[in-house]
Amino acid sequence: MIERELDPYVWFGEREISPIPRHFVKASTPMSNENHVWVITRLKGRYGIGISENDNEFLSSLESFFYFEDPGEAMMYELRWSGK
Repeated sequence: MIERELDPYVWFGEREISPIPRHFVKASTPMSNENHVWVITRLKGRYGIGISENDNEFLSSLESFFYFEDPGEAMMYELRWSGK
């Protein structure tokens, strides 16, 4: 097991917020349980989860997406999870 130092900012701060402020950046990769755990454990900034309509050629559906306060964290999320 890898020992890690606890970061109080991550564990004791209110990171998932609702409603989502206008300045947050929407990620284009839909949310899943796996990437939600990754966001909680690997990123440090605030985020929100919103539901949007995902349209494609054949049908439309409602999916959950992350909205990040820090555009850099949105980019890290997309680099890790886009294409999965």
